[in-house]
Amino acid sequence: MQANGLSSEKAGVLSKVSPKTVASALKGNNIMYDAARSISDGLNADFSALFDVIEDERPLSNETIAKYRRTIRAVLGMAKR
Repeated sequence: MQANGLSSEKAGVLSKVSPKTVASALKGNNIMYDAARSISDGLNADFSALFDVIEDERPLSNETIAKYRRTIRAVLGMAKR
């Protein structure tokens, strides 16, 4: 990206991904597969050259499941109203 003069914002626009996600990927943080695929497609770069795929098969924590349920319940409640 630096060689092409692209900022995180510009790469985000090209990739249709938020600049924060691009910046996170640049820092070496894990990002979702779909976001990584969008970034590589948007930059016309080889996916495997930019990213390593790590599969996480750990089950979701009870806290995460509870957060998802609350969010879904709120969305469905708004739709019902």
